[in-house]
Formats: sequence, C-alpha cells, structure tokens
Amino acid sequence: MKQHERTPSQKNQCSDCNKTGLLFISKGRYFFATSLLPVIIGIILGMVIDSFFYILILPVLATNYFIASRKAPLTICPNCRQTKKRAPAFNKVQT
Repeated sequence: MKQHERTPSQKNQCSDCNKTGLLFISKGRYFFATSLLPVIIGIILGMVIDSFFYILILPVLATNYFIASRKAPLTICPNCRQTKKRAPAFNKVQT
C-alpha cells in the first residue's frame, strides 16, 4: 500500500492548522539553546563560590549533546505550537 505523499507546498504547512512558516530546529541549534544557560551559570558559580562548578560544565554539555541527538531535528508550528520530530530520510518500512 502506497502512503499519501505531500506536495512541496504542503510540506511547509502545519498538519493541524494548515499555516505556513514552520520553524525548523537542527541538532546544533537545540544543543546550543539547551546548553547556554547552564554553562553561563556554571561559569558564574565557579568564579563566585568555588572552582568545583567548572567540573560540572562538561557533564552538562555531554548530557545535552546526547539529548539533542535523540530529539532533534524538530519542526515547530509557531501558530499552534505543534511539535513534530522529523523522520530521517533513510527510514525503511519493515515487512
């Protein structure tokens, strides 16, 4: 059975609200957005309180990298906030 394929104009539309202008979040952008605040706080706490907090930056970066590898790439509709994980192009249907 052949799946219904969307036209190029439909690929840029939200499946719920049919609005165009979807936001695409790549792995690098997701990693940067989730790592920026914890790294800044770790640096500030390392300067103010104790240098022990510098050690915590590497595990935070590693954890966020693995999470970004699993969750990204994402497609988000800015209108209705629907989030979809984009399936890789190499997905094969198993029989």
